[in-house]
Amino acid sequence: MTLCTIAALSASVSLAPSTGRAQSAHTDGVYGRLRRDTVFVLEAGGGVGFAGGEVRPAFSTAFRVRALDTIGPMIAYQNAPSLTAGGARQDALGLGLDLRVLTLGRIFTDSERGPQTFDLWLDSIGLELGAAWLRPGAPWGQGSGIGFWLGGGMEVPLFWSEGNAFCLRLQARWTHSIASDALASGPAQDDAVLLTANLVVRLMANLGHIRSPR
Repeated sequence: MTLCTIAALSASVSLAPSTGRAQSAHTDGVYGRLRRDTVFVLEAGGGVGFAGGEVRPAFSTAFRVRALDTIGPMIAYQNAPSLTAGGARQDALGLGLDLRVLTLGRIFTDSERGPQTFDLWLDSIGLELGAAWLRPGAPWGQGSGIGFWLGGGMEVPLFWSEGNAFCLRLQARWTHSIASDALASGPAQDDAVLLTANLVVRLMANLGHIRSPR
């Protein structure tokens, strides 16, 4: 589906909501998310990490940009410091793709029927996939290297106003590298799993991909 086709469908959904939708879905049927074409997301939080055979405290932050609240790039940093003296450093800077797998499908099949919190939570289920720079700043090949990044999460809206919102994001993320890789980050298989709860601030903007309905 081309961007023009998506834009046309988005405008049609915004201008002609189904009468069967819940009243809480506002005038466009999708809680304001198609009144502007781009969402900017900043988040930060903490939780627990599993790395180096230890259970560690964890910190995570990310910046995301999504077109039509569906797909776009992201950059994130995470850190799970060791509580053991001499424990291996475990942090990563990731660059990847953020994909909301249900959003457009549910909008275009008229599935946004409320309640609002349930619709927004279900639509927020997403995946992130990309590459991680493990232990950024450390000597290359002696602690620092490239790894694989895979994650997923969902968000519960705490405050919502026409797509601008504060949310609580619950997420899991896995980073992985093995020594047989040319750019491996350590002497053996290197895995880390982080479970975090992040506070999310999201702001909508119109960058001209679609025309806002009047």
